[in-house]
Amino acid sequence: MREKADKVIKAKEDFVVLLFNKPKGITCTTEHKVKDNIIDYINYEERIFPIGRLDKDSEGLILLTNNRIFLFEILLPISHCF
Repeated sequence: MREKADKVIKAKEDFVVLLFNKPKGITCTTEHKVKDNIIDYINYEERIFPIGRLDKDSEGLILLTNNRIFLFEILLPISHCF
């Protein structure tokens, strides 16, 4: 954060997208109370959200992001209309 005259200008967050090869046994949830959740497993330094989900017993590629707008644009069907 830096100051300019009487205003405080806050830097925008960096847009993060992680590609993660989820192993079997990890649950795609942001709830820390759930054992073996994806957020605790990755242990990324800032808050991230999975884009979609994979079943606990499946493995494969999943994307995670810190940008909720990007998350909703991908997940909500209305955003796919032209």
